[in-house]
Amino acid sequence: MVAHLHPLQSREVPVHREDFAEPTRYAIYFAPPPDSAWWCFGCAWLGRDPLTNTSVARPSLPDLPDLEGMSIDASTLTRITAAPRRYGFHATLKAPFRLRTGYTPDDVYAQAQDLAQSLMVVELPQVQLCEIDGFVALSFPRESTVGSLATDTNLPAVNALAAQCVSAFDHLREAPDARELARRHANRLTPRQANLLAEWGYPYVFQEFRFHMTLTGPLPAAERQKIINALAPVVARLNEQPLRLDALTIYLQPAPNAPFVITRRYGFDGSVENYRDKY
Repeated sequence: MVAHLHPLQSREVPVHREDFAEPTRYAIYFAPPPDSAWWCFGCAWLGRDPLTNTSVARPSLPDLPDLEGMSIDASTLTRITAAPRRYGFHATLKAPFRLRTGYTPDDVYAQAQDLAQSLMVVELPQVQLCEIDGFVALSFPRESTVGSLATDTNLPAVNALAAQCVSAFDHLREAPDARELARRHANRLTPRQANLLAEWGYPYVFQEFRFHMTLTGPLPAAERQKIINALAPVVARLNEQPLRLDALTIYLQPAPNAPFVITRRYGFDGSVENYRDKY
């Protein structure tokens, strides 16, 4: 049996209908099945479940014995996961976007259903704990070695699927405003990233794409390494049940700075899970 972090209790986070006024943002993400050990792990680690929109109690320390040596407590976990908790556990396929004038949520869902039915399931290589731009994430190392990722033919399929998502939904996307562009450029983008931002509204697509599931916000190097060391045994056990990219999950942000919630999940087998009819 795969060991994972166990939610101890949950508390509903209220979502009011009036919160869903513009500017709503939609995102096309990969999320593990909600009944999987991976999903339980991600929600417990981040402290929130975007499917049920509940706060999830932090993992019990016996599951992560190394954390005791870090003096990890609830307040520390809250601090280091504050940024990704608002988005929920996921890997980005199409970054959050506002709808262009003339389009409705139904257009997003129709596009997701059409695209999902044309996609093939991708068996993901085993993910590893990586440091990316100062935060900790589950990803695949940039530098692969012979006999591992260097010979894995599924990585191009992952990248190609993400590229399809970027292109397929782009006609629905409102261009980023000046404030959003300024925030992106503050991250010292490369010339290629700046061009991608101008054309696609997000700098980390196509050649700059890297599949990852974020676990922390930016942290000092020493703290990142301690988190990686502590989570390594848990992730190793989770990898006994490899991830499958087999669905597109729609996440919705009702208002600026509000937490994202899941509205629908479109399986590549034609299945549809509708979690929030009115959104």
